[in-house]
Amino acid sequence: MHPSKLLCGHAAPFGSYLPTAPSPASVHRRFSSAIVRATDEQTSVVEPAAAEPSSSSLFDGFPFSKGQEVINARAAMAGFVAAVISEVVTQKSVWTQIAGRYSNGDLITRANGTASLLFGAIVVLLSYATLAPYFLKGETNTARSFGPFTPTRERDVGRVAMMGFALLLAVETARGGTPVF
Repeated sequence: MHPSKLLCGHAAPFGSYLPTAPSPASVHRRFSSAIVRATDEQTSVVEPAAAEPSSSSLFDGFPFSKGQEVINARAAMAGFVAAVISEVVTQKSVWTQIAGRYSNGDLITRANGTASLLFGAIVVLLSYATLAPYFLKGETNTARSFGPFTPTRERDVGRVAMMGFALLLAVETARGGTPVF
């Protein structure tokens, strides 16, 4: 069947301008000539030995590791507890405390300046804390444990705290900006 008749037996709107697949013979001819050319022009190439890095860079600390995940998990747990306490004390939602409350583009409730400043400072400090394994060469967070606080348990509870904080923000948004607690 002609490609233009594939649309329910009717002629396609583009007529015979539909692309068609190349014939197997032409594909074989193209690839065999490329293979022959590649095998005819082979020369020996000497690869230079890989140079050893002279020093580590700041970006070596960026790939996520277990130590950085434990740091971020601890930050998430502290952030979730701080958000709940802040809501209970001020009776304002997290969004209202940080960014204010708006309706149709008009400011209804101003943001708490101290909360916004503190939120920004904590974000910056925790960003630097993630890089701590780079700056403290011999120190690892995964080797430390104290009683029930093992790095694996902290990581798991931190993941729950991250989801809890995201859920807190989602519920506040769905309820129109009213605090959950």
